[in-house]
Amino acid sequence: MGVFKIIVIVIQVLVCSALIISVLLHSGKGGGLASVLGGASASLFSGTSIVEKNLDRITIVLGIVFAICTLLLVWLMNPSSTTTAPTTTPSSAAAIARLLLIIGG
Repeated sequence: MGVFKIIVIVIQVLVCSALIISVLLHSGKGGGLASVLGGASASLFSGTSIVEKNLDRITIVLGIVFAICTLLLVWLMNPSSTTTAPTTTPSSAAAIARLLLIIGG
């Protein structure tokens, strides 16, 4: 596996984790996780305050970086071959047959 591919995978995992956290921090109609973590200060930051706007911007940037990393990983993981039909070797066909026997019973 190439170094660039590993770097993109690490960035993807970090961005994914940060995106989940930033989405959970948004205050929804019921207050969400932001009110749980903020306690009484959640009422101070409700509405369209500076904190909420910055959280929106961070979430948008993380979403864009996540999409770019996903497209990069699809491009990097796609084997470049000139044939359109998938080729299977006898060893992979035997492995698939063994797997089907295990699953089937």
